[in-house]
Amino acid sequence: IYHYPMQEVKGNIETIYSDNSNSLWIISHNSKGNTLWKLDKSQDKFMAIKLGGWLPSPMNSILQTKDGKMWLGTNNSGIVLLHDNYNVEHMTVSASGHCQHLHAMFELSANQLLMACDDGLWLFNTLTHDYQLYHTTRFANTIASDREGGLWVGTAYNGVGYYSPIAHRSR
Repeated sequence: IYHYPMQEVKGNIETIYSDNSNSLWIISHNSKGNTLWKLDKSQDKFMAIKLGGWLPSPMNSILQTKDGKMWLGTNNSGIVLLHDNYNVEHMTVSASGHCQHLHAMFELSANQLLMACDDGLWLFNTLTHDYQLYHTTRFANTIASDREGGLWVGTAYNGVGYYSPIAHRSR
């Protein structure tokens, strides 16, 4: 295993993500906040990304959708769009204030993100910015799919949940 020197990074690696073009991204946390990093393959090192705009809370997750848009999930401010120039754009938090603490995201279909949040699983429409409750699973932390299209959801207190789109049922 090759170990990338990251002397600048003090703290924890929160997320490692490979995007559609096979670029590697990292979100790290330390006592001074957190940082978004991207692997510069030409220099063989991770470079800190300077975000334009104000990011009011730490980042937890990152996702690139099939249309190429990059999304960041935050600790207290919900979902943020990361533009190509690294400027951030805050999406309107749902009118009820749900899904502010966003742990993970999954592209369920075109323009539909499934978001794992403290207050359940939420659908977010990337065009209209509307939120809709998908499932009441509390403290959802991670989402994965299997070959049959089933969704696995890891939670903080209730173990692992499964939804079968073929059988239209949960376990």
